[in-house]
Amino acid sequence: MTGMSEKVLVVDDEPRVLDGIRRGLHGKLDIVTASGGREGLDILAEDENIAVVMSDMQMPNMSGAEFLAHVRQQFPNVVRLMLTGNNDQETAKRAVNEGAVFRFLNKPCTREGLVSALDDALSQSRLLKAEKDVLERTLGASVTVLADILAIAQPQNFGSVGKVVELSTQLANKLGGVERWTMHAAATLSTLGYLVIPDNLIEKRRNGVELSTEEQAEYRKHAKAGAEMIRKIPRMDEVADIVRYQERAYKDRANGSGTENGIPLGASILHVAHSFILMRNGGWSNSASVQKLRAQKGQFDPDVIDALEALHGTGDGNAIVKRVPVSDLNDDMTIAEDIRTVEGVLIVCKGQPITSAVQRHLQKLDDLDSLEANPLVEINDSNE
Repeated sequence: MTGMSEKVLVVDDEPRVLDGIRRGLHGKLDIVTASGGREGLDILAEDENIAVVMSDMQMPNMSGAEFLAHVRQQFPNVVRLMLTGNNDQETAKRAVNEGAVFRFLNKPCTREGLVSALDDALSQSRLLKAEKDVLERTLGASVTVLADILAIAQPQNFGSVGKVVELSTQLANKLGGVERWTMHAAATLSTLGYLVIPDNLIEKRRNGVELSTEEQAEYRKHAKAGAEMIRKIPRMDEVADIVRYQERAYKDRANGSGTENGIPLGASILHVAHSFILMRNGGWSNSASVQKLRAQKGQFDPDVIDALEALHGTGDGNAIVKRVPVSDLNDDMTIAEDIRTVEGVLIVCKGQPITSAVQRHLQKLDDLDSLEANPLVEINDSNE
């Protein structure tokens, strides 16, 4: 049976059905009810313990298939079931295709059949959570190691993605619909395709130099190349899709082009995050950067811009910027200007978070008196 923290959300517009399910499953499962799709989505947004959703098909304003499609998009780890009196093939097809339902049940359903189906769904939820935990521990660690290696080996190409990772995960948390780990991995690997395009294009974009039409086309190849590399890793298809479409305009996502489900929300988040950080690095204020992005109609998702404005739309942040000895670096800091050797060789790029690998690398150079100066870092004032 279910653990105390696991809940089942039942959505149906008929009060007698909800009452019957509550009575029938009392003492067996922890049941939460909603009388429609919108109420169901609000409950899901507020209660992270809901593991399974079971919805009626025929409901006013939002059908069960539409509701479960929203659940699939916004709460992908919640297992979805359909309970309906409509037995036609088209209903089943819509439920499976739009909501990716785990099981399709017909009314009337016996108490034993309902308990059995919900127990199976809860078991599936536990399996998904266990797989997610393994994924985050194994692939997550591998992604972090790869990012550290690339940032040290090619800082001009990979060293400035740290701020993008931080902002992308903030936006994903605020908007919902993209798992934190998925967004973090996609942002971390978003510039992997830089390996296949000319360094001078990356340097131009990093310095805010406008690219020609031909150069823009060449630069955009990095997204597809990076996605193709990522897709070779098991369980990374969603991350690959986000990386693949990160350069695409919102109008393309809105009209459904891209993957079979359109351009992923994560790709729109990444598009905004990269563009915002690029402008901030170029000296634009937070508010001016947000307004410039908003003015480019059809280029950026307005919902993502709204989330960005809510998070960073005023002022220039609360970070303290100062020089510190290499021995005092820690993971609460971010590099605030390029770090070079006394010979002028780039070692770490502006925007790179301090990781243990970065600190070890800098410490070795500092021990040899090879650094041009002590690192200039950003420190959140809450850590100062």
